[in-house]
Amino acid sequence: LKLRAEQQAALREEELRRALNEWGVYYIAGIGREIDRPRRVRLAGEGSVEGLTPLQLLEKYLETKNVRPDRIELLLKHAQGLMHGAAPEGLEAGGPTEPTPEIVQTTLIPAE
Repeated sequence: LKLRAEQQAALREEELRRALNEWGVYYIAGIGREIDRPRRVRLAGEGSVEGLTPLQLLEKYLETKNVRPDRIELLLKHAQGLMHGAAPEGLEAGGPTEPTPEIVQTTLIPAE
């Protein structure tokens, strides 16, 4: 069987054997499993990450996820504002502590 990692836990071997028996298979030597595990990209292979700033690490992460360059630029801009305590667009200093739904809607970053 070829399975994705998330399918492995859901496999019920007894039900599989019962279904094979119903299809006329009366002898099963064994059920092998080949689990397809996605490869994880490690930043450590690209030099030392310890000296990078949080924004540089975020940029590297977004690049490994194949995010478009224009979207990376937008996300980094918003991240920088958040890290430096800048208020989101449309929310003035001294205003409400939580943005109203209209303000949240205007400050959302569009999905790809």
